[in-house]
Amino acid sequence: MTKKELKRGLKFWLGPKILSWYLRLVGVTGSTIWLGQEHLDQLKDAGQSCIFCFWHRNATQATWALGYRGLAVLISASDDGELATRTVHKMGNHTVRGSSSKGGARALLEMIRWLKTGKEAVITPDGPRGPVMKVQKGTITLASKSGVPLVPFHMESDKQWTLEKSWDTHRIPKLFAKKVICFGEPLLVPPKLNAEEAEFWREKVEQAMLANQTKTIQELEALG
Repeated sequence: MTKKELKRGLKFWLGPKILSWYLRLVGVTGSTIWLGQEHLDQLKDAGQSCIFCFWHRNATQATWALGYRGLAVLISASDDGELATRTVHKMGNHTVRGSSSKGGARALLEMIRWLKTGKEAVITPDGPRGPVMKVQKGTITLASKSGVPLVPFHMESDKQWTLEKSWDTHRIPKLFAKKVICFGEPLLVPPKLNAEEAEFWREKVEQAMLANQTKTIQELEALG
């Protein structure tokens, strides 16, 4: 085994262990306010699953906030995706690997099959490469073909690292942070959309996600 292979193996073995334990500590320190829980309660009462959608910059925070729900997370088939996959598994969820650039069609079908069993799923509409905070058409295709509503999700922390050099300026919460988590109103995308209708819904979902993000930030600022 070469030094490079050893380093890579250590990264994939140790990295998820450290990150998953850290995220658990984030969860039990500081304070957390949950908004929009009534939307999830309504879906549960109706026996309806959902697709949580959040910006890629929120992925690390969401790994804790949506942990242990037994849902499926769509993750790219890359080395970074492998690290994320192993962390997600340690946080009690499942993964489907694929993106627009690699394995996308297979991953889409797998996600549709998963959702049709009545289970929840997660997607980052601007991932894995951006443009940042721009919903890609694959999100609308998934929601339309599965018949499962999209639920905007956002989380903000008053103490967090911002990775300025990452394409999405990724956020990682700090210990003892105040955290606000907000679920938006479910959006049920109709089936069999033409190109114009698909674009209408793409813009509608994007605006709903941005509005949910703004609401989360405003609530955090109000806490002082």
